[in-house]
Amino acid sequence: MPIPLLVGALAVAAGAFGVKKGVDARSDNKRAEELYAEAEEIFEEAKNEMEDTREQTSQALAELGMLKLNVWDNQFGRFVDLVEKVRSIMNP
Repeated sequence: MPIPLLVGALAVAAGAFGVKKGVDARSDNKRAEELYAEAEEIFEEAKNEMEDTREQTSQALAELGMLKLNVWDNQFGRFVDLVEKVRSIMNP
């Protein structure tokens, strides 16, 4: 008679162990979902910040391009005219 009781006790222990593992798995799954949501939030914030920075960089590059055109057209042109005048004075 002790063998059936031992088998029954082992079955109960195995069932309890299975329930414990199920509870642990559920807890782990919930934690994984929380971590995933947190990671998604961090990703979205970083993506938005990168997009803002990209737009600012694009604007700064456009302004730099306009400045370069202005320098080329106005300042460099004046420099070339001045060099031509000096050259004509030096080589009559």
